[in-house]
Amino acid sequence: MIDTPAPGWVNRAPFATAPVVRISGGNHPFILRGDDVWLIESGQVDVFAVRVEGAVQRGVRSHLMRLGTGQALLGLGDACMLVEFALLAVAAGPIVLRQVSRSDFLSPTDAASRADVEHMIESWIRALASAFVN
Repeated sequence: MIDTPAPGWVNRAPFATAPVVRISGGNHPFILRGDDVWLIESGQVDVFAVRVEGAVQRGVRSHLMRLGTGQALLGLGDACMLVEFALLAVAAGPIVLRQVSRSDFLSPTDAASRADVEHMIESWIRALASAFVN
């Protein structure tokens, strides 16, 4: 797992008003599609590369990384509609997520939140790149 942003980010805009998603365990995986961002408020999430046909997973999961509290899961936007793979997020035990739109995520109103967003994006890129290098 990679480092986390400064404590308290979840209490600042736009994160504080984002819908809370609670998942009790790995029995509710979800594909990181669209322009949403999921902020991990607590817990850990494993991310896998999977083959998909439409919205259905086919074949085996290839583990890429594990992310934890303070990190962000970024949807792949429209790019995932053009290929036959996707990123699948699976809770590694109980987790609490905050779901925000990409536009809200990228438009924080204060300097502290901007720094947190920059840190979360850099952390996501480092984790994803490391998964493909190793």
